[in-house]
Amino acid sequence: TQRAVPIFNDHMDIIIYIAALFVKVFGPSIYSLLAFEWLSLLETLIFLYWGLQCKSCFSKPFLVGATLILFCRSFLSAYEFPIHPTTWLILPMIIFGYFLNKNKFWGVFGILFFSLLFKETVGALILGLSFYYLLNFKYREFLILFFTGSIALVFNFVLRPILLGPLIDYSGNMFELLKERHVLYLFESLKSFTPDLKTFLPPIFLLIYLLFRVRTLKQFIKHPVFAVLCFLFPLVIVHSMAGRLYHHAYSLFAAPMVGVFVFSDEFSTFLENKKILILILAAFIWTGVPRLTRMFRFSFNLDHKNCSLDSEKLNSYKKLNSMIDVKNNESIIATAGLVPQLMKPGLKIYQFSSDSKLLVEAQHLLIEKKSVMTTYPFSLQGQLDVLSKCRPFTKHIVYEDSYYFYGKGSYSESCLEINKRIR
Repeated sequence: TQRAVPIFNDHMDIIIYIAALFVKVFGPSIYSLLAFEWLSLLETLIFLYWGLQCKSCFSKPFLVGATLILFCRSFLSAYEFPIHPTTWLILPMIIFGYFLNKNKFWGVFGILFFSLLFKETVGALILGLSFYYLLNFKYREFLILFFTGSIALVFNFVLRPILLGPLIDYSGNMFELLKERHVLYLFESLKSFTPDLKTFLPPIFLLIYLLFRVRTLKQFIKHPVFAVLCFLFPLVIVHSMAGRLYHHAYSLFAAPMVGVFVFSDEFSTFLENKKILILILAAFIWTGVPRLTRMFRFSFNLDHKNCSLDSEKLNSYKKLNSMIDVKNNESIIATAGLVPQLMKPGLKIYQFSSDSKLLVEAQHLLIEKKSVMTTYPFSLQGQLDVLSKCRPFTKHIVYEDSYYFYGKGSYSESCLEINKRIR
């Protein structure tokens, strides 16, 4: 990968091979990948139409369900952070909600088994869901899910590093802290769990509505909403301990909530309750519109002040791009902002960041210099330090101005010092 590690040492998301097939057909372009990702949203709406057994696209159940999906800030935040297999999980999680409501265990098992291809943490979610079946005295279903989730977790976090080598660590040292502080660390993490409320709350309103429809504890334990709570509880623990919840991560919380709600028996009564209907739709639209507006302005190049390069820097980039000359056995280390612009099949270009396992040696160094914004992963001082350390290893400065530095030489960790998130 651009992080200079084998692809499954980063994320275990086998589903990317389907995306790769799509790109193979339509060409290696950012647009083909974006089309693949946005097609998943269209497929979600198609499944919603089918699952609700609508006779028309203008039927009330479909229009309300589609509004909940299209204006869900959690989903929009994920689509705004392209391109990521977690975002592609929205459809399987909506289908998961459908099978839960239909009480079709093998449908639930099948879609969750398929979801293991998208993200490693799905194993923990399956493990959490297994206790829903245990508490409902469905021991066969409990054992199937418990062992499936356990095997998936053991493979991803124990066997995978043994078989493939060191992994990119997304845990934020949570395993080490858990060993040191035990249960105390877990409670402190849950207490400090502070998600963005505009993004996190609207889907929770759907669960609250379902909970108010449940009259007894026995009904609650049998209800699909309890299954979703069991399913998502491990995700709350993982993200609170890791201290990471942003962009695409919210969609994995929201999708099961939306799915279990729109296919529930209570959805029809919700449609008839005008006050609650208006309040919940207003919450989704009010929080979702700013994301849609920003995406629209950016897509149609209307936000010139914040999202456009000035003409001088654009000309500088074009000049830099025209000068890049890499032989087959050579590689490039570049700052993160330059990698997506320069990537093409066969080019060995790697992201210089805190996530990267640096190469033994790179022959080309590309740095986007700091200007009015931070240039990931550098502070201004960090950028100056790297440039000063790497200049002695530079045999030839191909291009340098106030925006970019492009040098050829022999670059290794002796000059590219940065904290690495490898375990």
